[in-house]
Amino acid sequence: MSSNINKYPRGSEWRKWDLHLHAPSKYTCAKNDQYIGTSLEEKQKNFIAELKNVTDIPVIGITDYFSLDGYKLVLSQKDDLAQFKLILPNIELRITPVTTNNRKVNLHIIPNTKELRVEEIERFLHKFEFGPDRLTCKESDLISLGKKFNQRFSKEEAFIKGLNEFSISYDKFFEVYNALADKVKENILIGVSNNRGDGASGIKDITGIREIIYSGVHFIFSGQPSDREYFIGNGVDTKELIKQKYGDLKPSIHGSDYHGSKNEKTICIPDLNRFCWIKADPTFEGLKQVLYEPEERVIIQANKPEEKAGYQVIDHIDIDSNSIYNSKVPFNPNLSSVIGGRSSGKSILLGSIALKLKTPRRIEFDDKEYQSFVQSISDTIRVIWKDGKEENGREVEYFEQGYMHRIAMDESQLNKIINDILVQKGKEPTLDAYKKFITDNSKSISGLISDYFQILQDIQEKNQKALEKGDKKGIESEIAKLRDELNQLSVTTITDVEKQKYEEVKNEITGKIHRAQLLTNDISSFEKLRSTSILKDNIDYELISLSAAKKKLVSTIIDKIKSEVGHKWIEELDKLSNSANTEKETLGQSIGELNKDALYIKVSQAYKGNAQLSDYEAKIKTQTDKLFEITSLLGEIDNLRKQLTQTKEKIKTGHKLFYQKISEIIPQLSDAKDGLEIKARCRFEAGQYRSILSTSLNLQGYSNQDLANYEYNDFKSFEEHQFELFKKLEKNELTLKGGYNSQSLSTSLLSTNFFSLNYDIEYENDDFKKMSDGKKAFVVLKLLLDFNDKDCPILIDQPEDDLDNRAIYNDLVQYLRKKKKKRQIIVVTHNPNIAVGGDSELVICANQHGEKNFNRDGKKFQYITGSLEHTFPCNDEVKEILECQGTREHVCEILEGGNIAFKLRERKYSIKD
Repeated sequence: MSSNINKYPRGSEWRKWDLHLHAPSKYTCAKNDQYIGTSLEEKQKNFIAELKNVTDIPVIGITDYFSLDGYKLVLSQKDDLAQFKLILPNIELRITPVTTNNRKVNLHIIPNTKELRVEEIERFLHKFEFGPDRLTCKESDLISLGKKFNQRFSKEEAFIKGLNEFSISYDKFFEVYNALADKVKENILIGVSNNRGDGASGIKDITGIREIIYSGVHFIFSGQPSDREYFIGNGVDTKELIKQKYGDLKPSIHGSDYHGSKNEKTICIPDLNRFCWIKADPTFEGLKQVLYEPEERVIIQANKPEEKAGYQVIDHIDIDSNSIYNSKVPFNPNLSSVIGGRSSGKSILLGSIALKLKTPRRIEFDDKEYQSFVQSISDTIRVIWKDGKEENGREVEYFEQGYMHRIAMDESQLNKIINDILVQKGKEPTLDAYKKFITDNSKSISGLISDYFQILQDIQEKNQKALEKGDKKGIESEIAKLRDELNQLSVTTITDVEKQKYEEVKNEITGKIHRAQLLTNDISSFEKLRSTSILKDNIDYELISLSAAKKKLVSTIIDKIKSEVGHKWIEELDKLSNSANTEKETLGQSIGELNKDALYIKVSQAYKGNAQLSDYEAKIKTQTDKLFEITSLLGEIDNLRKQLTQTKEKIKTGHKLFYQKISEIIPQLSDAKDGLEIKARCRFEAGQYRSILSTSLNLQGYSNQDLANYEYNDFKSFEEHQFELFKKLEKNELTLKGGYNSQSLSTSLLSTNFFSLNYDIEYENDDFKKMSDGKKAFVVLKLLLDFNDKDCPILIDQPEDDLDNRAIYNDLVQYLRKKKKKRQIIVVTHNPNIAVGGDSELVICANQHGEKNFNRDGKKFQYITGSLEHTFPCNDEVKEILECQGTREHVCEILEGGNIAFKLRERKYSIKD
């Protein structure tokens, strides 16, 4: 590619410009001479030597009073000043009325010497006349003017006096300027100083004249931050009011105002290091961009604006492909727009970069053949970052064509993205705790339901055993009857008192025997409990977020605690078992002592000696033992029923917690940024619930159909519905299918969380659900980018899809203009509002070789890069389509409405038609 096509292939970049730099000329030295040297020639020589050492400022405006002599001097040395990409004249005039300090107002003229010859500019200057003799600013006329004040002045003295007295009235200046041909006017920029001493702000109480001057100039010469903010509409007056007052917003430009180094000034170093940074090609057309973007294209400060870290900016790609002419494609740190006709390689360029680097998700195109081709191109490129490194592991965010639209139409995907956003915003502990709660609560309820049905089964089994043992009341009656009959029998050897005492001892022995039986059962239970862990076996899930070293440390601590607790548990069980054994031994001893009671022995022997009495005693013992067993069983059943009630309450509590917990965290999961608001909400998963019911219930009956078609209203009615089902399942009143039984269906219904986190989105108070599809896609893009903390490059393929032009300009374009300051954006677009309205710092034009659209060397794809200010008319003699005209011309030709977009941009900050 020809090297003269574009000297600035990276587009508009921030550069230091010093447009107020005085060179030692006769005019300048007559006004303010701080130059080193005894003669003008020596001063000029020293000045040029100083200028040669300036290496970080590519554009200078050589300033002179009413003259181009200083500019001519520097221009004559341009071969030794090659570091300067652009040298412009800045002609400083004096206009009236005067300021409160009785000083004339400084007015600056910066002409485009590429289009206007020096002679043309001087003819324009000489149209300004002073006094009745109509003297001009030519040297001879200024000497004549000086002589009028004192005829004895030497020529030099007269020249100095004439120069200091010469001025132009503000109305005469604009009269002459406005009479110029359009070609001349469009190549001259006018600025006014805003210093109170010699600037427009100091004009004596004549607001009307001040406003006329401000309205007539293109820019304000001032380094004061307050002036900049005021004239771009960020001060006391709004943008609309500034436009009403002065016709348009005004950029502020500043310079070093260097007049020599006698006063210890350093060339091109402004006071307070208030450098003038302009984001543009170092051309006159580049300078004009500050008029169209007075807030975005020029700023006055010490350091380079919008500087991004080197590892966060793609500098360029190197290409070694037979399909592509270019060996290198550069990118701008801010916004690069890739444009071109259909199938011109725009999306291929973007996709090949994305495939080369790390992306948050796998990139898969619908067309497998296209995927394969993009991958083949990706294999031929090297991505070089701004820090000079080739690091393919660095991340980019890539949004292929239609991606935002697909997400906008898929609620589950949108919720997942929002969930990821909340994690990035520090909500991960809340979400993790909630997720863990759901898992733990589900397990807990599932365990409780298992316990519940086990208790039911135990109750049924013990009831059956109790029934098999007999009727408690019947046994009690039988015992009473047998005792009455026993008491009726006469035993001559024992008295009634002895019989009563005997019964008391016998009952005490029976009670102690029963107590010993209970202790035997307890001791057996204690032995079984020795193998039961009272701690959760595994908490590896809870340790996932820990580093490997800390995880190992915590695991060691847990194992130690488990061991200590395990030993303590066995130790306490042994104590309980030993205590029970001791009590059992004591009972045995007590029973033995009671059996030795003389009266008890006497009566026992008497009964044994009487077959009838002995038979009654045996019958009573049998019924008493049976009564003990039944009473024990009924006591156990009663305890089990209490446990059943408690377990059901726990199930209800756990079930209710699903809803309570999500209600608690919803207020914590809302967020808002830049007009976009995320609101968490609870959604009942009706489909999932009905699915379980329809696959488990036999729907032949109307009652089951009603149950399966449940409509959710609120949690209270849902809870009532669930536990009505549970009651029916408990009693086996429902006919089930699909392999379900009462317990498994109860578990599915009660241990499943049917309440999910969902999110509502509002953008500038508009409900996401009610937006157009295109607007939804834009909101998704904003959602993806605004709520993360990433600084990596953003690659977007045709984000304007499905948006009308108003939405593109009002929403998407304004968003890109703001976002590009923080992150590099590379966008493929067919819309001129994005490339032009978005003030793309770089435009990459793409072309596919064809019969009428030739590429160099006949390569399939070719790319050419340049800024919006890069412009030259079409040259029909150049056959390569991309090289025949400037970037601006390509934008106007390729993008429908490109011309209109440029016009809109150029009058955006103006009330002019």
